[in-house]
Amino acid sequence: MKYHIEGMDCASCIGKIETALKRMPGVSDVQLNFATETLELNLAPGAPTQASDIEKTIKSLGFGISANTGQQTVSAIDIDSDNQMAPQDKQWWQTQKGKQVVGLGILMGSGYALSLLLPAYGIWVFAIAVIVGVFPFARKALALAKTGSFFSIETLMSVAVLGALIIGEAEEAAAVVFLFSIGELFESIAADRARAGIRALSSLVPKSAILLDAQGGQRNVPATSLQVNDLVLVRPGDRVSADGSIVQGASSLDDSPVTGESVPVAKTMGDNVFAGSINIDGVLHVRVEKTAADNTISRHY
Repeated sequence: MKYHIEGMDCASCIGKIETALKRMPGVSDVQLNFATETLELNLAPGAPTQASDIEKTIKSLGFGISANTGQQTVSAIDIDSDNQMAPQDKQWWQTQKGKQVVGLGILMGSGYALSLLLPAYGIWVFAIAVIVGVFPFARKALALAKTGSFFSIETLMSVAVLGALIIGEAEEAAAVVFLFSIGELFESIAADRARAGIRALSSLVPKSAILLDAQGGQRNVPATSLQVNDLVLVRPGDRVSADGSIVQGASSLDDSPVTGESVPVAKTMGDNVFAGSINIDGVLHVRVEKTAADNTISRHY
């Protein structure tokens, strides 16, 4: 089963989801990729766990989930134009975490202003800010505890904030919630930017390749379908579709998108080439040595 997961901001999110899924009967081989937000798992036939149970569990942890209906095996960073991982149009203040930070900021600003004008009522505004701010974290902490993650950062933060509220330090508790929410927002922005970089890298590898058969015929095939020892044709101006070695021809290749090499490198029979490199001036026959899921770019991400 394959899913697209939304809302993972750090590597610890992977541990939370994996811990929850591994406790579900019939679920095995859980593989979660933080960079591409993809989840793969095996569900045993006849298991008491259903697909709806998996989706419900992940949603209860505060993550979005949708089925990945793609039928083709793709590279770890291969993202087509119809994939749900396309860049989001929302700005940070339009996201749920952004709205939460803005709302908490308004409540805290109101609390400070009211505490100056009416000191007796300012603490109530801070208390409201604490309750509103800590609620999503406390709910997530409870869901994590039910799935086996008892001592998550959400649990520790919720206990600290509620403890401060109980002893009458509402202003300090509100500040903790606000700063923690800002940290979560920054983490989310950083993760989105990292994924945007990976999406840019994915454009280096061509989506199709010219496969040569034993009779010398040519046909276009998806680059992700190439197997080790396949023979592909790389024309001048084309990008290399897979890591491999040159078996016929000589040319200069621009490796700068992949390796950062500033000038084209002359290569001939026996030399290695990288997926994503640009063939400058010669016709090459390249024998595939790495599949799409194991090429140079995929191994780095």
